[in-house]
Amino acid sequence: MTSCSTSAGEATFRKVLATWPAYVTTHHVYVRQCDGYAYYGYVGNDNWLPETSGVTRLDINVRGDTLYLLGIRLLPELRGKGLGRKLYEVVEELARQLGCSRVVQTPSGRTYSGQSRADYLRKLGYSLSGHVATKELQKDG
Repeated sequence: MTSCSTSAGEATFRKVLATWPAYVTTHHVYVRQCDGYAYYGYVGNDNWLPETSGVTRLDINVRGDTLYLLGIRLLPELRGKGLGRKLYEVVEELARQLGCSRVVQTPSGRTYSGQSRADYLRKLGYSLSGHVATKELQKDG
């Protein structure tokens, strides 16, 4: 089994995030590594708030050759503009940069337009098995 690089730090994460149109350099970005996992987080506000329902947020774990998308949330004013789709592209690019071969998540809820998250992910190329959505990534080059 090949492993993703868990040594990629905050600079790599910020570089990939910078391709997302709503990214702001003063937003909180953090990377933590422990016991073979790498945790990447993004909180889209300038002040750390323990209550995060009112912020854009991205939470990721990386283990082995898999990037696990734990959570993705957009501020209401960012929804319905294609920014969620672009954030998924950022996640997939980060996975490629880390050498991962797949992105895995458990979809729940609905998109801003009312579409089920599972149906939305199918349109983005994810396959569903039970409650798990997986996208196998193509190697660049």
